[in-house]
Amino acid sequence: MSKSPSEWRQRRLLQAAMKHGSRRNLLKQRSIFPFYRRLGPPTVMLALSLLIAAPAFAQNKGFNASTFLNTQYSDNLFLLPGGLQPPDNGPRSDLSTLFGVNLGLRLPFGRQALDVGAEILHERYNHYGQLDYTGGAAHVNLDFGFGSAWTGKTGYSYARRAVSFAYNTTDQRNLYRMGSLVADAYFRRGKPGLQSQFGFSRRTLSYTLPIYDSAKVITYAYNGGIGWLTLTGLRFGLQDTYTRGDYPNRTLGSGFLDTAYTNNDLRVMLQRQTRAGTKWEASIGYSQQKYPHFGGNNFSALVGNIRYYIGRNQRLGGEIYLSRSIYPVQTQASNFVVADSVGISPSYALTAKIDLVFNLGYTRLNYQGRGSQRQDRLAQIGVTLQWQVAKNWRVNTGYNRQRRSSNLARFNYHDNLFSAGINYLF
Repeated sequence: MSKSPSEWRQRRLLQAAMKHGSRRNLLKQRSIFPFYRRLGPPTVMLALSLLIAAPAFAQNKGFNASTFLNTQYSDNLFLLPGGLQPPDNGPRSDLSTLFGVNLGLRLPFGRQALDVGAEILHERYNHYGQLDYTGGAAHVNLDFGFGSAWTGKTGYSYARRAVSFAYNTTDQRNLYRMGSLVADAYFRRGKPGLQSQFGFSRRTLSYTLPIYDSAKVITYAYNGGIGWLTLTGLRFGLQDTYTRGDYPNRTLGSGFLDTAYTNNDLRVMLQRQTRAGTKWEASIGYSQQKYPHFGGNNFSALVGNIRYYIGRNQRLGGEIYLSRSIYPVQTQASNFVVADSVGISPSYALTAKIDLVFNLGYTRLNYQGRGSQRQDRLAQIGVTLQWQVAKNWRVNTGYNRQRRSSNLARFNYHDNLFSAGINYLF
């Protein structure tokens, strides 16, 4: 029986990913924490150097620094369906370790402020060493304000990160590079009980994925809203967001990818306020996306959410939510997804320093457009234990299980994820 194009593509990508790492897999399996066996990349050494220097900078009140070390074990690393095995007799499971450093500095002067930040990440895998990567992010922003109503931000950010294995149903870990030039401006005017806000932003985003063509996206967004707060603590709002995006270096040769789009999202919002904060909030609206060249890809739907905050005392917290969202996808079979989600995420303070957080969620995904018949169901359950060991030290451990069921067998999978980590804040 011949394999479907999707299965053939999955195997081809996995074979390419594992081709160069199989010789050292036997040795790597003997290490529980592979990060300690070889620091390797110079960027990790730079991260350690920054950590050593961090306490000296910490005298500045605008400076903050933290570091973390997390390890996790997945019994279905590539999110494969039960009948599809990794090539080269590789295991479905693996252990990975992620080390990171975060640095930030904010220097205010008058109504302006300079915001600078950086993050360095290094992830290592116990078996699939070819998936190891070094990444991070950096940004420089200038926050400004003038007059009594105008505020804004301008700056640049850059990131190099790993894409999820589930990205676009691809089982190959890929890295993307993303640079973004941001310019935002907001106008706010209000009196007690009545407020209005209008804003404009421009973003230039460039990213690269090894399995896709490089892309450049320029987006312009306008958003405005008006709302007021009644004496009973009920807040009403109306918000409209309009976005126009252009892909200046994308061609129309693919037959289903467009070079531009427009999106309009109009919502009515309602909040119930108390002295302790927001008790519940809800919104309902209409979202529409249009493509100038491929009108058959246009889509629209009713969207909204209801969110109730559980907090009744100092021990119990969390929220219950119900939402509907819509977002685009670019595949041969569909061009947008309608996602209906429901869930609860309560938290409970066992002691003054130990918190227990639960997460239970269910999402129904309907892929639509271009004659798609795909329907997925995603169920997830998890629990996390967080312990504030000392003022600057925090330890966490958790378990998460997700199961995806689809009417297309190749998208069925389940995954059990165990994790543990430690964080230090300077």
